[in-house]
Amino acid sequence: MKHGTSETSGSIPSAPTLVLPDCVDVAVVQALEQALGGRERVAWMVDNSQRPVAEVMQYLSDTRAAGFMTDLQRSGAAAVVEQVRQFLLNGRHVVFLSSGGFGIPGRLLNFADDSTLSALPVCVSMFNDTLADGMGKNGKYSHLRLRFMPVQAAGAALGARVRGAWSEGSADALSEHPLLHDVSLPHALLESLLQHPNAMIIDGVNDSQLSYKRLLAFSIMFCRYLRKHVSGKRIGIILPPGKLSIIANLACIFAGISPVNINYTATPEEFRHHVAHAGVERFITEDRFIHKQQQFSWPSQRDLIYIERVLTELSNNRQRLWDLVVRWAGKKFIAARLGLEQKSPDSELMLYFTGASGTASKGVPFSQRMLMSAALQLCGSVQPERGQRVLSASPLYRAENMLAGVILPLLLGRDIITYPTPGAGKRISELIHNYGVALAVTSPSCARAWVRNGTPEQYAGMRHLLITGERMPDDLVQLARETVQLHLCECYSLPESAAPITMAATGAVTHIGTALPEDIAGATNLGTPMPGVAVRIMDLEQKDRVLPPSKPGVVWLRGPAMVQHYLHEAPEDSTTARSGRWFCTGNVGSLDDEGMLNIYGSMHRFSKIDGELVPHERAEELLCRLLGVDPADELRRLALVGVPSPKGKGEILVLLSTVHKVVRPHDVITLRYGMLNARYPAAWAPDRILAVPSIPVLSNGKLDYEYCRRGACRMLGIKC
Repeated sequence: MKHGTSETSGSIPSAPTLVLPDCVDVAVVQALEQALGGRERVAWMVDNSQRPVAEVMQYLSDTRAAGFMTDLQRSGAAAVVEQVRQFLLNGRHVVFLSSGGFGIPGRLLNFADDSTLSALPVCVSMFNDTLADGMGKNGKYSHLRLRFMPVQAAGAALGARVRGAWSEGSADALSEHPLLHDVSLPHALLESLLQHPNAMIIDGVNDSQLSYKRLLAFSIMFCRYLRKHVSGKRIGIILPPGKLSIIANLACIFAGISPVNINYTATPEEFRHHVAHAGVERFITEDRFIHKQQQFSWPSQRDLIYIERVLTELSNNRQRLWDLVVRWAGKKFIAARLGLEQKSPDSELMLYFTGASGTASKGVPFSQRMLMSAALQLCGSVQPERGQRVLSASPLYRAENMLAGVILPLLLGRDIITYPTPGAGKRISELIHNYGVALAVTSPSCARAWVRNGTPEQYAGMRHLLITGERMPDDLVQLARETVQLHLCECYSLPESAAPITMAATGAVTHIGTALPEDIAGATNLGTPMPGVAVRIMDLEQKDRVLPPSKPGVVWLRGPAMVQHYLHEAPEDSTTARSGRWFCTGNVGSLDDEGMLNIYGSMHRFSKIDGELVPHERAEELLCRLLGVDPADELRRLALVGVPSPKGKGEILVLLSTVHKVVRPHDVITLRYGMLNARYPAAWAPDRILAVPSIPVLSNGKLDYEYCRRGACRMLGIKC
């Protein structure tokens, strides 16, 4: 074991208290003893069903520690509460020790609910000096910090309130990680490229290779070119996944120019809005991609920088020089030559856009702090080991694809396999097998193409296939398990976060901390929030009212990987204006007894029918089954929207359908009985069905809900 310095923060009550740490090992036990006033002031409580690791139990035995063993399932909560109270009356803090590094299980943590006991939550943070070691894990860390959170008063939902305090402490701890303050992302990337010169970018189209040494040389040359020829503070990149897009993004980061990776499937309206909003005047692309994406609204020729032409020209004159510099010069020399400045951790490094349509799409500046925090979070969850490779085949205009497919492997010195077409399932399955890919990120639709064209042998080495962008359909979970024997990892991600909010493997315990039971895989349960993410559930109507975690409400988040403001946003309109730090996701959700986050859908995709909240997306899934619609169909066939009731009070549900050519009066009744037979509330059934030729979606594949809602109102003659 490796344990270094330890420190504590927060206040400890003078009166004996029930103490609940979220993680324990021997070093944590020793630090708690010292912080709580010595061995004579502490009693240890251990439940038989969730004993700490053997080293902790041996330490308690060797030191003849005071305390007691219990079995909450047999003896009951009241008896255990009485045992705790007796130790408290004798002047000892009672510390509940549990197994694992992810907190006390909910079935045990809730034993003191509605009792007279208050509780002191303790957030345990384990740090390492290097990014590769991530957030720290049990048994391997160099810095230990105990954060004593405010005492939670006795009463209802004590366990849930303790879990909330743990998550807030985790977010604070990540914010204070030394790497977020001492190391900038450009410097970290430069250092890693120098430390791993023989790591490779492998082009999956022709199997050509580019070493990190040559990657750095090309990036330096292109960086110097951009500084001479680009005057703006942002530049657009219109490239598919590949070595050229990686060179372009690295060069922009080194040059101090924010890369804006453009969605080349966007509509002309969306493209014009993004360009105008970001103030982009020049764009990096290549000849081959222009010919391939002829349907795209390409900018004027004078505004385009053809990266392959520039690199060819520069290589003829300077490549050998920069190859020698990269080989023999140190980090300080190259950083000085590049003029890398140690900017503020909150300075903009990249710019992304939300997925809303048209002018509703907002710019999201990604700061160095956000990206470094996200890298730390991923390192602690899905870090590929030495010799394992990462696949980058998903467009870089989505932040999670950039983080997991480019930034993380570059920082760790792992080989990257690239491929420009994310839906080419057969070729990508071959690449995964041929090159030993252990980590990849993709969308549900592309994942479907991969696993349909793959074999168990090809995916045998895949440790983490991250599914992002939208909810993972139930049938995709089953398809991956049956065809390639792979458990997918569902990620709940937001455009406003540099890292996924939750990550959960379906049906099997993996290296990720959370595993979803198979009976809820693909449902609303998305696993526990990532370390460093705090969650609050707020009332939908009384926006300042914090709800008990188990009650459905609006999900608010806090953490250093979350956006601080939107582009061009005035301080008084800050998206994190609540307490200066919390971000409203706009999603309705709750936390269960184990701290797993349930997301029911976006706020605007809920209707209140007869006093009941109806989640449109869940109702749509059932309607698809009732009408025989394949959820894997590339064209969307159904959309459920809420419109004002013609009676002038509340809402009604309207189903837009391309399945119905003619709508008959009994069609609505048939769907209502189908809902009831499937044991769903009758309120989930549509009041009207409207036959439409097509259903519009956004460039990210999601339903253009507002357009559909206005269209339904217009067809029904209702004022929206």
